Amino acid sequence: MDLAKFVSFLQSQSLYFSRADLLGDPFEGTVTRAVIEALQAQSEDFGSTNGAKPLIDQMRTSYQSTKRNTYVNCWHMSDHESAAMWKIYSLANQGICITASYDFLDQSLSEDVFLGQVKYIDYDSDAFRVDNALWPFVHKRKSFVFESEVRAVIWNQGADSKFRFAADPRPSGILEKVDFNVIDKVYLHPDSQNWYAELIRSLLETYSLKADLVRSKLSEVPFW
Repeated sequence: MDLAKFVSFLQSQSLYFSRADLLGDPFEGTVTRAVIEALQAQSEDFGSTNGAKPLIDQMRTSYQSTKRNTYVNCWHMSDHESAAMWKIYSLANQGICITASYDFLDQSLSEDVFLGQVKYIDYDSDAFRVDNALWPFVHKRKSFVFESEVRAVIWNQGADSKFRFAADPRPSGILEKVDFNVIDKVYLHPDSQNWYAELIRSLLETYSLKADLVRSKLSEVPFW
């Protein structure tokens, strides 16, 4: 994340969840070709005279609505740093990476939030269940496998949802409180300078975030 988002996190002690239809991936929250073909075959098996089109159109409308009411917060899951993630999600040499254990993060989120790993599939040939509105939001195309994403999801629907909004337009994002101490390390951008490290150190002290400040290993020099 960039510095502004990090400061926002420190001030609010909350994670930012972006509305799913604004994430930039047109396949977000959709089903696969194989799912559609299975629905068509099922319709034919039951002797439908209208075919599967009405059902598919109904599902498409429902999923479009669901995308506007689903909010996600994304993490990269790996034992090692990703050079690609630094380049994509940080500005110049002033990026920040915060880390947390999966179990601790899961325990720190409220019961309204689902946390799970994204599964990367072929949207031409693979299928997933459609009996739960969550499944389209924890599957992505294989082109995104480098993200190795863990996704926290809030579904802003239902009579009991604390995130209900009275009318459109839905907000582009919402904040969800999280245990501040879920963060165990704060990594500095590989190309960050010493003054930047001192700035981040000062912010950690100001907001009493007890996380280790670590310089990215990508900044290390070769052995010879």
